[in-house]
Amino acid sequence: MGGMFAILALLAYLFLVIDWKEMRAVLVQGGWAVSCLYIVLAILITAVLVNYPDVAAAPHGAVHHG
Repeated sequence: MGGMFAILALLAYLFLVIDWKEMRAVLVQGGWAVSCLYIVLAILITAVLVNYPDVAAAPHGAVHHG
């Protein structure tokens, strides 16, 4: 059920928030490479968080010990 809401939220974002004329202009000027990089990075981050949920909960030096 959560996956269905995530897909619906993604579709809503793509069709309601993004200005497609501006997006096409950016992609034509070479922005497609950066867009692909961000998509791959988002997929990798999601894969790590799904497979290792304790990584997000582990403090990495941001906790004050005093």
